[in-house]
Amino acid sequence: MQHQSEQEISRLMEQADAQESLQDYKTAYDLYRQMLEIDPQHAIARLGKGRCAARMDVDIPSRLQEACEEILNASQLLPSEHHQKTHTAWALTEAVSNHIKRLENEYQNQLFSKLSSSSPSHFSSSLFGGALKQNKLDMINQEQNKHFQSLVPAFVRTLQMAWSLSNDPKTASHIAAILDQIKNCPVLLQDSIHLFSKEIEPLLVSIRATYPDKASKQPAAPKAAIGWLLVILIVVIIVLVWLVHLYQP
Repeated sequence: MQHQSEQEISRLMEQADAQESLQDYKTAYDLYRQMLEIDPQHAIARLGKGRCAARMDVDIPSRLQEACEEILNASQLLPSEHHQKTHTAWALTEAVSNHIKRLENEYQNQLFSKLSSSSPSHFSSSLFGGALKQNKLDMINQEQNKHFQSLVPAFVRTLQMAWSLSNDPKTASHIAAILDQIKNCPVLLQDSIHLFSKEIEPLLVSIRATYPDKASKQPAAPKAAIGWLLVILIVVIIVLVWLVHLYQP
């Protein structure tokens, strides 16, 4: 019976590895879960389930929480230098970075959709007659930033978990790059950037103590301002084209 269970786990592991490589995280997640039903103490399967949970793009906070819990349980069953821990740490930082990119795209699409669906008189009074104002974009963006701020604790906890798994130079670089990614995100307001920077600062202190050249304190890059200018320019172009088509005889 035990031999059959080991064979089944080996078969499921091979399939899960293949699906995870293909970025089919839901299928891989289900395969890892099936392994754990056979052997709840299978640390590699638990790490895999945690990695896939972190990478799934639905219900982000609960998925990241599940990932951290699974990985914490698995890490206690593995040697401190196990290569799977390093692999999982990199996967967690990649997952957070990808979630932020996805949110940025969603926020920008929502922004353009809201502006494009406004009435001509709204455009004339609000966007023209003075030029498109930053505070108008901020008002539209406020709800999106509240959503982002609700995700900050889950993002930071996941990065802390990655660092606890493997405090290697690549993990340190990934975490520092995510902070730069946040600072340069054109749709995030300053209070969101400040919140993320404040929450992640204890982790950055630990990284600086280990690798002084990583996560160095730097002022926010001017790319954020450039990003906003690009957003404004694109919106103005959209509105101009729309108005030209609207008022053509």
